[in-house]
Amino acid sequence: MTIDDIEASWAGLRPLINDNGSSDYNGGGANSGKVSDDSFTALIEVVNAYEDDQATRADVERAISKLETAHAEAGLSPSQVSRGSSLHQAIDGLITLSGGKITDYRKMAAGALALIRRILVDRFNVDAPAVDSKKLQVSGGHFDPTNVEETMAFYIRIGVDAGLSEKEAQDLANRFGSNTSRVLTYAVDGPAPGLSLKETMSLRYSLNEEMTLTPVDYLLRRTNALLFHAETLAELKQPVVDEMAQTLGWDDSVKAQQLAALNAAIADSQLAYLKTAPAPGHPE
Repeated sequence: MTIDDIEASWAGLRPLINDNGSSDYNGGGANSGKVSDDSFTALIEVVNAYEDDQATRADVERAISKLETAHAEAGLSPSQVSRGSSLHQAIDGLITLSGGKITDYRKMAAGALALIRRILVDRFNVDAPAVDSKKLQVSGGHFDPTNVEETMAFYIRIGVDAGLSEKEAQDLANRFGSNTSRVLTYAVDGPAPGLSLKETMSLRYSLNEEMTLTPVDYLLRRTNALLFHAETLAELKQPVVDEMAQTLGWDDSVKAQQLAALNAAIADSQLAYLKTAPAPGHPE
């Protein structure tokens, strides 16, 4: 990779940053509460019809789900990245949600759920109440959100009491949150061969209580080690595979397959194919 590649990538990003008026992220216009004139008029008409008993609640919800912002996707030329989204229901009932950009996924999902709720009412007479997911606590998040520092300090303290260094206890608390006390119960059998006590507890908890099934599951999706702690992988990968084989009953053939899959994932994450490819215009 050369400086030209980096500059080319930046050139591709600039239109998204400079013309971000329709995004609901970082002050984008889609979060301003303003809608287009056509959408506003259509919504008022449906609400008036509802008040006159000429439209149903489903009609109102449908109108709301179709609201467009006054700045929606404005200013993009055909040569720029397409960021529009599409929600479509086929004749056979299949719902397809496509396109969009990462900062709009929450709103796209809300529109899809509104459509699904209407279908449940219209076709199956099932009224599925909406749930505000902003108030749902994720696994490990069962503590007072206004007391995060004190809560983390508590879990760090009990981690140290279980035999971890302060840094190890902090890493574990940041990874598992309120589940840390449960993770620490896996210290009872001591560290696995080749693994620290912290890594052993983390791995055993993930295997037994988080449905971790492969080394890639653990080192990429569970701990992010592949992405953010690549320097630890050389020492971690074989002991992790060995401990998983012991727990899950893998034979030598399965162990070899799992290790090969992990090595391939590591190579992909480190862009090994770019580092070994010949430069353009140069023979191998």
